[in-house]
Amino acid sequence: MTWSICFYDVLDADKLHESLRGLIEMENWRKLGGRLRLNAAGRVDVHIPQQFTSDRPAVHLTKACPYILDIPQNHCAELAGPDAPKGFCYFHSTDRPALTLHIITFSDCTFVTLTLLHCLTDGMGMRELVVNWSRVLQGDTGTVSPMADPADDPAYRLSSMPESQQEEPYFLEYKMLRGFSTVLFMCRFIADILFGPCNRQRTVVLPAVFVTRLREEAYEDNSSLNLSDSEIITTWLIRLVCSHMSLSSRRPLAIGSAVDPRGRYQSYSKSGVLPLYTDPSGFLLTVSNVSRARFQDAVDFKPAVVKRGLASQNTDTPSGKPIWCLNVTHPQLALPGIIHIQGKDHHGNYWVLLSTNDRAWEKINQMNA
Repeated sequence: MTWSICFYDVLDADKLHESLRGLIEMENWRKLGGRLRLNAAGRVDVHIPQQFTSDRPAVHLTKACPYILDIPQNHCAELAGPDAPKGFCYFHSTDRPALTLHIITFSDCTFVTLTLLHCLTDGMGMRELVVNWSRVLQGDTGTVSPMADPADDPAYRLSSMPESQQEEPYFLEYKMLRGFSTVLFMCRFIADILFGPCNRQRTVVLPAVFVTRLREEAYEDNSSLNLSDSEIITTWLIRLVCSHMSLSSRRPLAIGSAVDPRGRYQSYSKSGVLPLYTDPSGFLLTVSNVSRARFQDAVDFKPAVVKRGLASQNTDTPSGKPIWCLNVTHPQLALPGIIHIQGKDHHGNYWVLLSTNDRAWEKINQMNA
């Protein structure tokens, strides 16, 4: 996972590195400086050095200070840096720490990029990381949130709890893919990739006025609804992603969304497999939304600001606050039907990572014309 932040400020790369290193060297935060290894069972273990040194650092740092940066279509590699891991083998076959930090400093802006495995944390965990990173940078180490003991596994305690006798059966249990139906679904999914419309992955900015217009259209149909921005944007994007399908199509949609799994952990721990509930012919859409993390407020690197960039004169974004925060993925991973709402900036615009077909991109381009 490559997560990049853009600032219209010139930031001190050494201050950013030292504060992140200081955080990871604090008590149980040391887990983030661990080395990932495969055990005999093929599962991932985290090996934490007894002491971090220059030879075994808490975080791997690279820096760049270009005058001009030629951004190709694959800008992921440019933002992540030349030494960024490109797969799990880069972690378990070397002595690299779990976090890689790459800082690109221009004369008027800065890109700060973290590369890590998704198994290390999720969107809300990333928020905790940058919040406490900001606290250490500000010298406020006393308010750093404590990290749970790495030797303690709360998820294991959840899975070992006795099941409630009153547990309500899941109402879509009959739709769960099993056996041959799973094979049919996977064959259809692969066929969509190989023979369906060409998919491209891009970042879309939805202006605040456009989101307001979508809300007005939604309330025209039913004024009694109480809809969030995320619900409105997600519904509109799902319709857009499915625009390549015929209006007469009877093919069902399988919409998968990242939600809190704690209530279903016992059933998951028994099989070790995440269930999927849909028809074998369903078209898979993956939706995720980390706007709740409010990264535009969580990140505060003001103590590292060397000077304000020229573009900062045309924005209301406070000094040390991000212009945008994005997950940057490789364009070769452009699968059909991926919607990732990455959050809202200080102007109320929503940033969305969208992987969809050319027909949907044509509609987006027509709206921008």
